[in-house]
Amino acid sequence: MTTSPTPQTCKARSASWPSSGTVYKIAVDGFALASGTVTLNWNQSVSTPPNDAFANAQVLVAIRGLCRVTNTLATKNPANPITPETRRAFPWYSWTANLQQPGDVRHDGSSFDTLLAVYTGNAVNSLTPVGSNETFANPSNLQSRVTFVPSSGTVYKIAVDGFALASGTVALNWNQSASARPTTLSPPLKPSPAARDRIRKTR
Repeated sequence: MTTSPTPQTCKARSASWPSSGTVYKIAVDGFALASGTVTLNWNQSVSTPPNDAFANAQVLVAIRGLCRVTNTLATKNPANPITPETRRAFPWYSWTANLQQPGDVRHDGSSFDTLLAVYTGNAVNSLTPVGSNETFANPSNLQSRVTFVPSSGTVYKIAVDGFALASGTVALNWNQSASARPTTLSPPLKPSPAARDRIRKTR
């Protein structure tokens, strides 16, 4: 198992455009002022994120990194686990702990109100929750964070969700170091009173 300090970076795994209701302008030109009949083809198809299914979780390999991902078009799968925070519509990520040091996973810099949950286990219907969170700082922050002490060599499954099925670009940050002191251990984090009230209003 590698313990390279080189951070891992990855891009969003599905397109974030077009936006519904937005008008896009298309320019049709000819090279060197060439002219003639143009056949313009267009198509808009709906596709889920490549890591929409638990079995297709995107692999995170470094001890720290930043992965700009999207939960746009993630499907609400009844097989996905549900906690007080998650809504069952999310892509999956898989991270293997390299060191016996605290781990920190958070959504700082995301474009919407996020939810986060971390599990262990090899089957989506028999996962063990490690931690989950809706808002870690204050009700106006809207970002999520889970900190815990992982076991070296253990594979952790990370669910990236949006509050009330919100979607957009997620800045998934993770770090494993002695300075990433956990704020909680298993069982999962509980949402703040404000978050619980918001969850009740959307159910």
